[in-house]
Amino acid sequence: MEGVGLDRFPSSGWAEWLTRAAAPPAATTNYYRSIWISDLHLGTPRCKAEALCDFLRHHRADNLYLVGDIVDGWVLGPSWYWSAAQTAVIEEIAAWRQRGTSVPTWFNPLLARYPF
Repeated sequence: MEGVGLDRFPSSGWAEWLTRAAAPPAATTNYYRSIWISDLHLGTPRCKAEALCDFLRHHRADNLYLVGDIVDGWVLGPSWYWSAAQTAVIEEIAAWRQRGTSVPTWFNPLLARYPF
C-alpha cells in the first residue's frame, strides 16, 4: 500500500489484514461463532451508529454479546440524543435475534426490558 507506510511491517500478515480491514465493506457476509461489541453509547451524539449498522449488516454470528455502555441511560434529559441511525442499530440487533442469534441482555438493565 503505497503512501501509507505499511510496507515497513514485516511479512507477518498484519499489514495485509490492516489493508483489508480498512477497505470498503464487502458484499459478502462474514460468519463467526461469537461477536463482542462494547460501549456503543446509544443515546449520545458520539455513538458511531452508522459504522455499527454497516458492520452488523455484513457479519453474522451464533452469539452477539453487547457489553459495557450500550445505552447511556444516565444522559436521559436535555442532553439525550437519538438518531435514525441509532434506531437502525436497534432494529438490526432485533433482526439478528429473529434469525436465531443469541443476544443476551442481562448485562444492561435498560436493554433487558426489551425483547430483542
